[in-house]
Amino acid sequence: MVKKFARPGANSSTVRLELTPLIDTVFNLLIFFAVSTTLISSRTGLPVDLPQAKTAETQKSKVMVSVDRDGRIFYEESPVTAEELEVRLKQAFAQQPQVLVIVNADRRVVYDRVVQVLDVARSAGISNLALAVKKEKPAEESPTKTP
Repeated sequence: MVKKFARPGANSSTVRLELTPLIDTVFNLLIFFAVSTTLISSRTGLPVDLPQAKTAETQKSKVMVSVDRDGRIFYEESPVTAEELEVRLKQAFAQQPQVLVIVNADRRVVYDRVVQVLDVARSAGISNLALAVKKEKPAEESPTKTP
């Protein structure tokens, strides 16, 4: 004789899968990835006031060189001199010959300083150069009244 051991009132043929813990776990994972992807941003350099252009584009593989309002030069986010910039750009060029150098210059900086940074990049052997700009907002048209 075979005896079954079960809780009183429990039907052994019915199995329930509780979805509440599964939904909680998936929701927590969703929140984690949403928050972590917003914290991982592309390198933007220093916060400078960029000029605007209608043909602005974004690039993925790049080295940011910034020139702030006072004419100071930054490689990524580290302040450098023109000589240090050339050394770092030569290192970046040695690692990746097709490196794109984006010059992120404040629009109020003296033009001569931007040309100096471009010249340093060219002397480091880099031919892929770009100037960072903000995409210009389209002009808003005023609604016309119809009679």
